Amino acid sequence: MQENKLDSSRIAVEVNAIAVALSKQLSVDEQNILGNILAAMGATLLTIAAIEQTNKEQADTAAQTSTGKAE
Repeated sequence: MQENKLDSSRIAVEVNAIAVALSKQLSVDEQNILGNILAAMGATLLTIAAIEQTNKEQADTAAQTSTGKAE
């Protein structure tokens, strides 16, 4: 099984480079619109991930309890 590790520093640098490149191609209004869209999308993704993580943890706890392996 391949381990999926992300290099957070590399991702941060690449995201910033993309943002700078985009800003040079967009007007200030377009930058504001795109920034708000991406911020809203990020917030939605974080909400979905939090709910999924909570559901998984609850399912894992329930499974451990039903097998008698709860800590």
